Amino acid sequence: MEQSAKIKIDFLNIDGGMTQSNVLMQMQSDILQKKLVKPSITDATCLGTALMAALGAGIFKTEEDILKILSTECEFQPDLSLKSASE
Repeated sequence: MEQSAKIKIDFLNIDGGMTQSNVLMQMQSDILQKKLVKPSITDATCLGTALMAALGAGIFKTEEDILKILSTECEFQPDLSLKSASE
């Protein structure tokens, strides 16, 4: 990912139904050797639509106001070395 994007990626935000599996998320973190950040609300499409509607309706004044209410449920840190993860 970093090579094709030509940028350093420090962490990945994750969402969707598969994030309910902590085992799978830990495996992905180990394989990717990246921190994964799981939000407290993982249905990002629904949440994003609602938040953009609220922004348009003036409930939130700025995108920064929206960011203030979002929270992280947990983070997954790589536990295995890249060599161990590929075995």
